[in-house]
Amino acid sequence: MHTNSSAGTITRLRNLGVPSYLIASTLIAIVAQRLVRVICPKCRVKVQPSERDLARIGLAKSNNGEIAFSQGEGCQACGRTGYRGRTGIFEILPFHQQMRDLVTGNGSETDVRQLAVAKGMVTLGQAALAKVKDGVTTLAELYRVVETEEEFGAGCPQCGVSLGADFVVCPGCGHSLVSSCPSCRKMVSPHWKFCPYCRHNFAGVARKRSFA
Repeated sequence: MHTNSSAGTITRLRNLGVPSYLIASTLIAIVAQRLVRVICPKCRVKVQPSERDLARIGLAKSNNGEIAFSQGEGCQACGRTGYRGRTGIFEILPFHQQMRDLVTGNGSETDVRQLAVAKGMVTLGQAALAKVKDGVTTLAELYRVVETEEEFGAGCPQCGVSLGADFVVCPGCGHSLVSSCPSCRKMVSPHWKFCPYCRHNFAGVARKRSFA
């Protein structure tokens, strides 16, 4: 299916008329993939990324020396492109019980993604960045293939501070990015007024946050 992420597949299936309970009960996992070009080994050189490029992927300039960024200069072996061959990056969203509960309760795409990340899912952006850090591909290729604004530039709904893809709490205001029902402990959407699993009324009651 053509979607921007693994979580987007759930939205697409719903749009096609597949009920949420059926999605939750039949899927084992969702895999999203992209292909990135590999730096040509014959003309590889080290490069110094700009502060702006580092900021786009959530890296401080002080961390630059720890990573050997590379690119291809272009040679006969790679047809003057700087790249030779391709490799895959993958985002795997497993359907554990909490995910099934969330999808059954019509949890939003954002809620699904946040829960998956909180449970340790490696996003496409993180997978691509790992390839960059390993010297397999370039920052330019990461920007070309991955939606960097979605992967690295999400904003906190409370204070607007930029959030990393693997954050479970906002570093600016402490706002938790995943939540659970204080009664039955199941994952719920921050926008719901009632728990669809135990009928708990959230009105006037502080929602308990959970990172589990």
